[in-house]
Amino acid sequence: MGQEKKSLQGLAAAQGIPHAGVLIGCEVVLGAPPALRQKALRLVASKVALTARMDAYQPEGEGGREGGREKGAGGRALRAECEDKILKWQEPSKGKEKKALPVPEMSARKKRAGKRVTKAKEKFAMTEMRKEYGRR
Repeated sequence: MGQEKKSLQGLAAAQGIPHAGVLIGCEVVLGAPPALRQKALRLVASKVALTARMDAYQPEGEGGREGGREKGAGGRALRAECEDKILKWQEPSKGKEKKALPVPEMSARKKRAGKRVTKAKEKFAMTEMRKEYGRR
């Protein structure tokens, strides 16, 4: 199940997907678009490992049934899950929805300031001395 290591002596470097093993020939992976094949390959490899564990754990039942379930049902469910995920990856992303701005408040609000702003206003305020200077 591991990757195939090929000797590329004298051959072109473009050989397809690197680090691909036997699973590259799987119908699910081949059915995916070329841009998503590497991602699909990783997905299928993880699901194959899960199905191998499921087969090793579940005891054999009578008449083609394993522990009350049909033989291979878990594998078929995981395959359907893989195919659904690959289809979901191909869907276009939803655009960002434009939201309207909130309605502005019509009443004027009180403007408050802190100590620093109050001190600055006092510094540049009209004093009695400046009033007298303007009169002359």
